[in-house]
Amino acid sequence: LVNGVEHLFHNVAGNAVGNNLKWCKVADGLYLEQESCPLGVVLCVFEARPQVLPEVAALCVASGNALIFKGSHFSKNTLGVFHQIISDALKANKIPSEAVMALETRSDVSELLALDDHIDMVIPRGGRDFMDAIKSSTNIPVLGDPDGVCHVYVHSDADIEMAKHIIYDSKVEDRSGGNVMGSLLVHTRLWEDGGVDELLEPLLAAGIVVYAGPRARAMFKSATSSMPPARNMHTEYRFNACAVEVVESVEGAIEHIREFGSGHTDVIITEDQQVSAKFLKQCGSSCVFHNCSSRFSHGYCFGLGAEVGTSNKGHMRGPMGIEGLLTSKWVMRGQGHAVRDFEDKTFQYVHEKKCVTCGLQIRE
Repeated sequence: LVNGVEHLFHNVAGNAVGNNLKWCKVADGLYLEQESCPLGVVLCVFEARPQVLPEVAALCVASGNALIFKGSHFSKNTLGVFHQIISDALKANKIPSEAVMALETRSDVSELLALDDHIDMVIPRGGRDFMDAIKSSTNIPVLGDPDGVCHVYVHSDADIEMAKHIIYDSKVEDRSGGNVMGSLLVHTRLWEDGGVDELLEPLLAAGIVVYAGPRARAMFKSATSSMPPARNMHTEYRFNACAVEVVESVEGAIEHIREFGSGHTDVIITEDQQVSAKFLKQCGSSCVFHNCSSRFSHGYCFGLGAEVGTSNKGHMRGPMGIEGLLTSKWVMRGQGHAVRDFEDKTFQYVHEKKCVTCGLQIRE
């Protein structure tokens, strides 16, 4: 947690606010820039995981936003300590402590959810029912998605030892995150030659309950006889459970993910570069990985420092860091220019664009 916050301020936050995103010479003496700026006031409501507070507070401070938060009463004491540390740090840096404020009751949250003229973004962190309840209670933009039906697909040529290592990390090391493996897809050939048993052995030894998908139960009755049937392949299995299903090809894996996935994170394990390229290109999830754990789908692993949440849909997808709390504004500087000057040919549009990083002209 500390490493993530320190990384954010030392390596990411820098000039996040007021950063020049685009530059354009519109005409002689008329220049246009696009600059990053804060959203304004952020309301964060979360069910559990008290570490959400320092992470989101750090992101809000770094992006110039004010934060109002409400956490679970189960972690009231921990949140109180975190809030005091944050307030002391703000005062020490001559930032008003009111930049991060706590709500005491659920009724306070309900009142704020109605203030769409004053609150600019709502960040709910919790399960599907919780997040759906927040979304249905407000007209304020809501950041983040609750679903994390993540798949790991093991292709026919996969290195079994590598696959076991990746599967174990994707499921066992952290069983509650939204980036953990919920469904294991295994190529038909590995079911036929017993490779699937090797893949499942470490999971079973770790106490993971493996549910067999409908196709696996129909095609491989002996191999799945000791497994309980999967309730639904849409189910987000976390904690001590996952599903396993058979697919006949990489195309079958992609189609399965398209039908049952949530668009969060999906992984392929294969030695075939053409197969992996097809998966990475055609799988439409926000994060698609080759030969690595699904748990890399996290802001800290991506070098974002902390993360404000994960979005599976929309124009920004995947783990979102400070960029998720920024918007932009256009700044134009002229010398008495008027649109009529262009209509009567006194001036002509040139729209000369330059890269804000290297200064070279961009030719379109």
